Amino acid sequence: MAIYVDMPIGWKIAFERYEAISGVEPLYQEDMMSGVLTFEEGWSKNVRWLEDMLSDVINTQTPS
Repeated sequence: MAIYVDMPIGWKIAFERYEAISGVEPLYQEDMMSGVLTFEEGWSKNVRWLEDMLSDVINTQTPS
């Protein structure tokens, strides 16, 4: 499980849920905690990463 240090409680809950559903620790945590990214930007980047991964899976050629 990821460590959510000094993260506002609402974002902590959201990112914990993200991890529980996806099975993937949220990316960009250091950037969010250092202020390089806002929590909203970090959230959007994490969701986009999942969408891109799912798109790759959906578009994978399977044997006929």
